[in-house]
Amino acid sequence: MTAPQLRAFLKANGEAFSPNDDLGANTNWQKAIEKDNAFSQSHNIAISGGTDHSDYIASLNYANKEGILLASSLQRVIARLAINQSAIKDKVKLGLNVTYSNSNSDDVPYRSVTLLQSALYLPVSPVKLPSGAYFEDFTNSAYYNPVAMTNNSTLNTKYSNLAGTLTALVKLPFSLTYNMDLSYQSYITNQGQYLDSYYTDNFNDMYNNPNPGLSGHSQQVFGQGGQATRAAYTNTSTLFEDYLTWDKHFGEHHINAVVGYSWQDFTNNDGFTVTTANFPADNISFNNLALSNPYGLTGFDVTFGADGLYSQSRLISDFGRVTYDYNQKYLLQASIRRDGSSVFGADHQWGYFPSVGVAWRLSQERFMLNQNLFTDLKLRASYGVTGNATGFSAYTAQSISGNLGTYYYDGTTTAALGATQEANPALKWEKTATSDIGVDFTLLKGKVGGAIDVYNKTTTGMIYSYAVDPILVPSGSVTANGGSMNNKGIELALSVIPVATKTFKWTSSLNLAHNTNKIISLKNPLFSGGDSVLLADPEGAGQSGSTVEILKSGKPLGQFFSLEYAGQNSSGVSQYVSSTGKLTTTPTQGVDYHYLSNAQPKLLLGWANNFRYQKFDLNIFLRGTFGNHIFNATRADLFRPATAQYDNILEDAVHETTADYNSYLYSSRFVESGSYLRLDNASLGYTLRNVGEYIKSLRFYVTGNNLFVITGYRGIDPEINQGGLAPGVDYNNFYPKTRTFLLGANISF
Repeated sequence: MTAPQLRAFLKANGEAFSPNDDLGANTNWQKAIEKDNAFSQSHNIAISGGTDHSDYIASLNYANKEGILLASSLQRVIARLAINQSAIKDKVKLGLNVTYSNSNSDDVPYRSVTLLQSALYLPVSPVKLPSGAYFEDFTNSAYYNPVAMTNNSTLNTKYSNLAGTLTALVKLPFSLTYNMDLSYQSYITNQGQYLDSYYTDNFNDMYNNPNPGLSGHSQQVFGQGGQATRAAYTNTSTLFEDYLTWDKHFGEHHINAVVGYSWQDFTNNDGFTVTTANFPADNISFNNLALSNPYGLTGFDVTFGADGLYSQSRLISDFGRVTYDYNQKYLLQASIRRDGSSVFGADHQWGYFPSVGVAWRLSQERFMLNQNLFTDLKLRASYGVTGNATGFSAYTAQSISGNLGTYYYDGTTTAALGATQEANPALKWEKTATSDIGVDFTLLKGKVGGAIDVYNKTTTGMIYSYAVDPILVPSGSVTANGGSMNNKGIELALSVIPVATKTFKWTSSLNLAHNTNKIISLKNPLFSGGDSVLLADPEGAGQSGSTVEILKSGKPLGQFFSLEYAGQNSSGVSQYVSSTGKLTTTPTQGVDYHYLSNAQPKLLLGWANNFRYQKFDLNIFLRGTFGNHIFNATRADLFRPATAQYDNILEDAVHETTADYNSYLYSSRFVESGSYLRLDNASLGYTLRNVGEYIKSLRFYVTGNNLFVITGYRGIDPEINQGGLAPGVDYNNFYPKTRTFLLGANISF
């Protein structure tokens, strides 16, 4: 609410602001932490050339983008070089591809906390007092001036990414071809964060605001006199792959066979983090940690980041594939992979993953020769099994020891070490079996084309961190195989040329996808929690432990499981349906919960249209999801009429009463439709050709992104996280989605 709205609301309920807060201001705190306009620029230059036996292309891109939040920005340089050289009468071809990018970004430390505070802070308070000092009211718990948080902290991250690939192709006798690829990638992150003395002295002991998931927020304890953190990490990946191909035609028969070997090594988080405090001056920032004096602070210790970040893993594969086709009419492909990964238990590091696919091009059959409808028509079916070795630590299957606090022994406090992770030698590959039936078609001499696919995917042996009986496993958890999940659906891709003349052409492409997800099982022999897991705890004030989703067999990911809202009682207090069906104003967490809707969309849409008229071109792309729901925990935490004296509330709470002390409880009241249709991108261009002696073409264009969105969702934006174990929860971790306009020119020489 604005200051007049909030003041009128309190007056209507016989209440008023504290004189400490009401200084007659009308501050829009969300606008206060944002820039009025954010400008960006991007420049790209490319050079290419070659001979009969060689070619090259080199490009350089520079981008400078201002973020919508104060102090946020991104500068990036990307350089690319690709060279191909043929030799020995083109029987040998060598290739080199190198890409280097360097980025320098500024952001806001504890950004999600700052965004939350901008929504909560009372508009009747000013950003600064007449003295120039920031306005603060620390009598209100967890209440911080978001502009002060932004302007008294710094977060800078530099990224450096080098990727290089060397390829070799050798044509051998007997229709054989040998390929070799050698790749290397290095990703370096260098980050510095500084919270100045104002920040550390005033915002100490605040809670962070992470995405809701399996773990909640935690208290942040800062050192006095400013606190600096430096982190420098390198991730590297090395890949060697070689394969031999035999490609042979026997009349109308064609066989292509491949056999190969792949070796890949990953090293992640090779580096360090250090946090120290108590600097003589704030302008040192994070640039000289040696000037800090952490030992002059009582109860503060220099820290070195999280345990167990460094990891090294290896993936080795043997593979073979055979493809056969008869006159491009009947096609058969079969493959087998033998993959080994070091992340699994010692006796289960290897897995076998077969696949087979068949296709029949009906359009080449005799009974189709006299028809004029189909230009091409192909039926196909496939089945394959893939394995997953990512998404968890490289040492998940191994026993790890760490610090478990201290104990008192013989008059001395001694560090206690013990198992923080249990070994699981039985950990093995997570497998997904997929069957697919599809049809590819082209109609009306190429004016209509598309594909329809119906698929069924079942994942077994899902890798998950299970809570287990500490008597069996002292650490209380173990990562193991256990659950299974199914996804089935249908996908449609359609491309149409509705109009094509000498001066005007319109092409349209539509993609539709429907997926149904269901958890089949979560069981594991050691799992002590049955076959369900409560998760997604937004942790709003007074609601710690109030989860809003459940992992449950027979239910999909993103299944909302919370209180069922039943309106207000005669006293104007929100009431809820208990587990016995009765109404209550004092529901119990986890007991009086009900299954609500879920976050899974019923339909995904992407629709691209391209129009060309003489020298003009117009491209429009729309995107949307339909049938999904969002748990608007952000709205719930701002729907607190009983606390309007101390925190801002939503405009749609104006008809509520301050007597409703539990209107904000997470419940079906805050489950909303997440359907939307967004005009994602539109670009209008005008092209001139042969401009002068040296310019081949000159194209001017204007592009708009995120031009509008049609939705009934009442939150900031309906496009929120739909991945992971806890999709579809909106909890104060939004970053304002911007509407951008771009003016540009492409010049070809």
